Amino acid sequence: MIVLFAIVFIGLLGFGIILPILPFMAVKVGASPELVTITFALYSLGQMFGAPFWGRMSDRVGRKPVLAISMAGATISYLMLAFADSIMAIMAARLFGGLMAGNVSVAYAYISDTTSEENRAQSMGLMGAAFGLGFIFGPAFGGLLAGPEIETANFFLPSVCAASLSMTAFVGVFLFLKESLPPHKRRTSISVKLNPSETFERMRSAPVIPAFVVLNFIVLSFWALLEAVFAIWTEHVLDFGPRDVSLFFAFIGLLSATTQGLLVGPLARRFGEANLVQMAFVSMFTGFVLMMVTTELLLLFVATVFLAFGNSIFNPSLASLVSKVAHEKDRGSVMGIMQGAGSFGRVVGPMSAGFIFVEFGPSSPYAFAAFGMVIGLCIFVLLMRTFSTQLSRH
Repeated sequence: MIVLFAIVFIGLLGFGIILPILPFMAVKVGASPELVTITFALYSLGQMFGAPFWGRMSDRVGRKPVLAISMAGATISYLMLAFADSIMAIMAARLFGGLMAGNVSVAYAYISDTTSEENRAQSMGLMGAAFGLGFIFGPAFGGLLAGPEIETANFFLPSVCAASLSMTAFVGVFLFLKESLPPHKRRTSISVKLNPSETFERMRSAPVIPAFVVLNFIVLSFWALLEAVFAIWTEHVLDFGPRDVSLFFAFIGLLSATTQGLLVGPLARRFGEANLVQMAFVSMFTGFVLMMVTTELLLLFVATVFLAFGNSIFNPSLASLVSKVAHEKDRGSVMGIMQGAGSFGRVVGPMSAGFIFVEFGPSSPYAFAAFGMVIGLCIFVLLMRTFSTQLSRH
């Protein structure tokens, strides 16, 4: 677990460097708000198709080689970004990076292979803490490298730094990570082609999983909406620049790492994963409502605390529930499906964010997001009643 934690942290550190400055990269080459958010969504568009494929591949060949391939692909995509001098080049780099991004679902499958059901939520939380730490140091470092003003920002150094970190993670997988899925537990007959009928057949083994997929889509679509529009929204409302946005993303990462590393395990044992999911929806709803009315820095901090807490307990709690109801030999596939659905949300959210921002006003995307949290909570409450026997154990 320590080795996997380190590898995921290094990989997410590179991702965190690029995330907050990407909208400014697009703006610098002349992109409109709508095109900025579309550029943001292209990584997730690639991930939507790539994640289920890599998840199924890991069920067949093991987790270690797929993690290595993913890190190598990330390295190439960041190098492409470093030399991008047009919006089309930026789009191509992000799309390729998304297609190669199978590390998250495979890391969760790795945890499912190596932990007991009793300790799984805590282990998922620790992995989420690795994500959070990546988003603490990554955005902060990226903001320092890029600079405070968009007109003079340096986007080459952050991209090269992200590529170097991904290459370091690639080397770490080969040298230090042990395989978690022994040959006798692999699906030797599974197709690694993109086969929708096979994908849905796997979910039928546990009817609750499709509902979890929908919930994952809802939450990640609106979280991605927040990420995509945050830079242009804060520039409009609070006059933020690249460094300000990066440091604020680092603050979100700090909150996420603290919550997932220290609180998820005890909270899951005290309340259960299902109750944590409901708590997450309420917390995120509160955060989005506060974002709607934010006009000063202090209120933005308060809203961010609610949003980061809700998102941080949602992801590991839902992942733990999914891993418990999925068959042992299908965990990689199911986690890939979950990540693919989340990636689709990360396409829909950003692509709609720019249009909503322009047509209805800068704060209107957060009103849509708050409404989405209400819908998600209602779905989950209905789910709890429908599958109460199956979920009561978790």
